[in-house]
Amino acid sequence: DMEKQESKTEDMMAEKHVPFVTFEDENDYTRAKIQIGEQEHPMMEEHYIQFIEAYSKDKIYVKRKVLTPDDKPELTFLNCSEEMVVRAYCNIHGLWEKVL
Repeated sequence: DMEKQESKTEDMMAEKHVPFVTFEDENDYTRAKIQIGEQEHPMMEEHYIQFIEAYSKDKIYVKRKVLTPDDKPELTFLNCSEEMVVRAYCNIHGLWEKVL
């Protein structure tokens, strides 16, 4: 059975989970880099980010990336919007969200 999870938006743990978004050009929001945590989240077999996803605020799907412990917890994409929702799922600490 699936269980709906509420997204967390503030990080009070030593590891950082809130998505951190930077744009290649502060005047052009079409190319963004999403990293999980301002200080990169650890990626170990027992503790890692399972996926990162980004949506426009009107809920149109933009992009999703499924990760393994061997991957970097980041996603780069084009044609995004400065008004978007970015979410990430940690296998231990659950779902995290940032609204831009």
